[in-house]
Amino acid sequence: MKSRKSIALAALLAAAGHASAQTTCQFIGPSGGLWSEPSNWSCGVVPANDGGNTYNVVIPSSITVNFDLGTTTEITGLSLQSGSRINFSDTTLRVLGVAAIENSYLDASGAMGEFLTSPPFTSGNSNRANATEGATIQLGLSTYSWRNDWNTTTVMRADGVGSLIDLSSAGSIDSGSACRSGGPSYYDWIASNGGMLDLSGALSVQGACDDEWQRFRAETGGVIDLSGLTQITGGRNYFDLNGGTFLFDSLSQSNGATFRIRNGESISFPSMVSATSTAFAIDDGGSLVAPALTNFTNSSVSLNPSRTLDAPIFTEIDNARITVAGGEHFAVADSAYRWTNDWNSVDVMVATGAGTLFDLSSLESIDASSACRSGGPSYYNWAVSDGAVMDLSGTETIRGACDDEWLRFRVLSGGAMDLSGLTDVLGGRTYFQLSEGSLSVPNLAAAAGATFVVSTFQTLDFSSLTAATSCSFSIETGGVINAPFLTDFSNSSISLTPSQFFTAPPFEEIDNARLTVTEGRVFEVADDAYRWTRGTGSLTIMQADGPGSLLDLSSLTSVDANACRSGGPSYYSFYATNGGVVDLSGAETVRGACDDEWFRIRATTGGRFDFGSVEHTGGRFRLEADGLGSEIRASGDVVLDRQGGRALLVATDLARWSIGGDLIHGLTSESDHNTSGGSVELVGDDNQRFEIGGVDLGIPDSTLPSNFQWGAMVVGQDGQQTTVLLIDSVDNGNRGQDSEPEALYLTGFPQGDDGLQIRGGSTLILNDLQVYVGTVNGWVHINTLFGPEDFRIPYDGGFIQIRECIADWDGDGGTDTQDFLAFLNAWAAGDPTADLNGDGTVNTLDFIEFLNLWSSGCA
Repeated sequence: MKSRKSIALAALLAAAGHASAQTTCQFIGPSGGLWSEPSNWSCGVVPANDGGNTYNVVIPSSITVNFDLGTTTEITGLSLQSGSRINFSDTTLRVLGVAAIENSYLDASGAMGEFLTSPPFTSGNSNRANATEGATIQLGLSTYSWRNDWNTTTVMRADGVGSLIDLSSAGSIDSGSACRSGGPSYYDWIASNGGMLDLSGALSVQGACDDEWQRFRAETGGVIDLSGLTQITGGRNYFDLNGGTFLFDSLSQSNGATFRIRNGESISFPSMVSATSTAFAIDDGGSLVAPALTNFTNSSVSLNPSRTLDAPIFTEIDNARITVAGGEHFAVADSAYRWTNDWNSVDVMVATGAGTLFDLSSLESIDASSACRSGGPSYYNWAVSDGAVMDLSGTETIRGACDDEWLRFRVLSGGAMDLSGLTDVLGGRTYFQLSEGSLSVPNLAAAAGATFVVSTFQTLDFSSLTAATSCSFSIETGGVINAPFLTDFSNSSISLTPSQFFTAPPFEEIDNARLTVTEGRVFEVADDAYRWTRGTGSLTIMQADGPGSLLDLSSLTSVDANACRSGGPSYYSFYATNGGVVDLSGAETVRGACDDEWFRIRATTGGRFDFGSVEHTGGRFRLEADGLGSEIRASGDVVLDRQGGRALLVATDLARWSIGGDLIHGLTSESDHNTSGGSVELVGDDNQRFEIGGVDLGIPDSTLPSNFQWGAMVVGQDGQQTTVLLIDSVDNGNRGQDSEPEALYLTGFPQGDDGLQIRGGSTLILNDLQVYVGTVNGWVHINTLFGPEDFRIPYDGGFIQIRECIADWDGDGGTDTQDFLAFLNAWAAGDPTADLNGDGTVNTLDFIEFLNLWSSGCA
């Protein structure tokens, strides 16, 4: 190594000399020309200080000069303009004064090959140097800055025994302006085969940005001296140890670095206390010694018994990523963990291999709520596998990620994850996956925003769980979830078959819940009211699918789906499909959705809905039966579209409605009454009212347009008679000009069945309304079947009556003593049906009213 002290002294003397002796020479020869050729210089002589003559030399941009003077040469000043280059081979050039070197390249080879400049007179950026075969390049820069956003290139290289690049005067090394996207590039600083990069004066290093790396490589005996470095300040830095030596005597803080330690290599950080955004990539057989390192924030390391990390227990690990494998035992001492990175999917904490113990029991909380990104899901994984143990027993609370992200805990291939201290999952998006092994959550009492996935033949016990809100439970065939105290299932979802084992009491809170049963599974809830408030896209909310499947919602007295969103229609659906049954027999009121949304109850492909009496109280509501065997069944009244909102009735493809009470509606749009392909069966044991709404078109002479028609009406059933009264209580938009009543059309089924069937001695009372029936013999105007004196006539298995007769108390079509006695019994018992004048009491006035009606008879 040349004497730095003598060089600095010569530089100072030159700077103090008389300017009158100096000559400026610019290289004017061809690129690749020789220094020793006088004609290559503007001054006409070869610039080399010779006592009385001193020279300032200018090498223009993009010019290469081969320095070939055989003796040590000194010049007073040098300007290397952008893209210029000087090659040295066993020759020496010393710049005694100002050296302005900018984006240039210096290439020196051989033991006598030297290029020397002196601080503080040297300046410039983005310079490259290559010293080989024992050559020395000394750049007296006070700082070094690389600003080019090139593809991968070598910045500094010292190769071979005795080769030296001396940048010891530079107090900092900065590539922070080297930014480009489109794939990684590496800006390399290389010491190899006994060469040395002397960077001992650098107090700080700043790496490149975007996809770029500032990379330092110590290879095959090369030495990179960063012994004065105190901090790596950020950017992207890569330190690759592959048979050489790094000196980091003073480094206390690393931010934005990757240290690659290959097999058999070791790096020592005697002063490092903080590694932030730093990756330690240790190969098997590699060693990292950091006796003061406690802050490991946003950093990563992967350990096994053949990878040595000699460091105290980390006390700060926010955003850290650590893998422990191969039987290694590793512990941390932080009390809280936060993950804030919005990356693509990545492993955060991993333990794998028999005998491996990853002791994270010091953590009391885990929080990923600041990890937010859109553009598709990402998973931040805490995983244990292959017989390893991850101890999270001190963790009391977990908060998941947001947007499309998931904080995911995975138990795989025989691993064990101990979350025995966990009491609350506080929201966000958290994913628990039990594929094979043990996941212990005995004290989890409340979970919000969590997904639980249990694989075949695995069991997950929730010994304390009472509330699962905004959660999803997914159980594979043969999987088991036991939750003996879980009653609050608000906003959560589960899908079950008989071979997906889920043990829990009937849910008492199911607002916004989604429940599906298939393959004959029976499932019951205990809530008394259901509300759907989520303005999402179309979703299946409740479903029973397959023969024997029963979703028992009979505890519900009301269903309210007043969810609102614009941007096109969405359907929030209750489905009964393929023979499945949804029991809503306790429901009294149903409220539909708003804006563009629909609340839809649909029986299809043989499914069935069971109702008691149900009243539509507003919003947009669709009640649909579609397909042979599909059925809407109501034991009581069905009242639709009478309190605002909009209702839609569907009975298509041979589906049926079975109603034990009244069917009343206020629909005014034919498109909302799509029932021409299905039947309505009126099967009550008392008087039933039926709203009609078609325009009176007379006997159709062609295909009947949409006109509130049904495919068929069945009145009564074998063994049970009923009386059905047709009514026109509301103008459905089809009354005549003089308020002529609306009419009923029963088209008949496509296979040829008659449109009207009366069974078990039941009676259809026309109430003076016009009825048209499609039969195998064509259309029949039912009203024309009555003669001038007819009041009641036989039809099919029962009767048709022209109008209601109150005095016909026993319903046999006439008035006689039996009607008088039947009324007298009801009147004497105070039966409310005997209140004929509607004053709220049964008294003498009602008796007199009946006598008057009875005397008049039925006509």
